Amino acid sequence: MYWQASISIIMKFANVRMVPICDLASYGFTDTFKEIIESGFPGAGSYMGHKRNIGL
Repeated sequence: MYWQASISIIMKFANVRMVPICDLASYGFTDTFKEIIESGFPGAGSYMGHKRNIGL
């Protein structure tokens, strides 16, 4: 399973690639963010508050 960045993010960075979700921590993402992805983005479309609430 992979996570793909949105087009707006891709345009900001020249070195973007898809990586396995299990490797996200090695790229600086939190376990919280990884768990949200693995759970299928529960609460998607709802305001989640500060970005730290989703592990960013």
